[in-house]
Amino acid sequence: ELAFRGTSLARPVFGTTESVSNLTADDLSNFVKSHHTGDRIVVVGAGAVEHEQLCKLASGSLSDVPSTGSGVSDGGKPFFIGSDIRMREDDLKYIDLAIGFEGLSSRNADVPVLSVMSALLATPGNNPKHSGSKLIKAFASEDLVENVKTFNFAYNDTGLFGVYIKTKYGPHIPDAVWMLQEEVTSLCYEVDDAEVLRAVNQVKAARLGRIQKTENLASEIGENFLSLGRYVTEKEMFDRLDTIRADDVKRVAMRLLNDRDLVLSVIGPLHTVPDYARFRRRTYWLRY
Repeated sequence: ELAFRGTSLARPVFGTTESVSNLTADDLSNFVKSHHTGDRIVVVGAGAVEHEQLCKLASGSLSDVPSTGSGVSDGGKPFFIGSDIRMREDDLKYIDLAIGFEGLSSRNADVPVLSVMSALLATPGNNPKHSGSKLIKAFASEDLVENVKTFNFAYNDTGLFGVYIKTKYGPHIPDAVWMLQEEVTSLCYEVDDAEVLRAVNQVKAARLGRIQKTENLASEIGENFLSLGRYVTEKEMFDRLDTIRADDVKRVAMRLLNDRDLVLSVIGPLHTVPDYARFRRRTYWLRY
């Protein structure tokens, strides 16, 4: 909502109380006619499915769906805006904090590199102190945070990439924030091929684990067709991942993270959270 405010991406998926309460039957009917059309629908079957049978069922059930709609204006590429939103809740024991940067569109050739960057920053594991992620290992050694996650959303024209942390309220928060941004910014300067290889293998394992369930595989195929017009197979994805080196990570990180405006969102007791200027300053290192 903050990163792309004033654009369609900033609108709540489920609407607002005001917009939902003002909906009419005509609004719903017009929405279906404009959006639920053949050029915006993908029928996918995964598992023990006969192709001919699926086509027959789809033809019978969707024969009355119009092939095209009346046209939907997307308003052009959403403009990313650096922002800072803080919700002060002094009764909470924890602080939820997220920083985000403009990411890549779903059609960008460097999307796999961004997936590797996510794995470099936060790799799940049973023992955080032995994690391959330097960020998680640093947090665990000082017992600074309770949870760390990366997020990477790719849309048609843009994206949103960042990190979320959850930590107890206390005087350690400036240290946790410093460590978080130190590792994020280090992707622009200090990455080696051994780290990248570990992250690539992590991305591969996550992909294979996700598509073990047929519902996940069907969902992934559908998303690929809607965004790319085709399905990206495991072999194609893995071949692309195998070409990624440390220099590729640094190149993409320099483009997206180095000295860039960011979105900051914080909920909880805010007394020890640094101001936005401190966050913005830590998006680059002074190197001579």
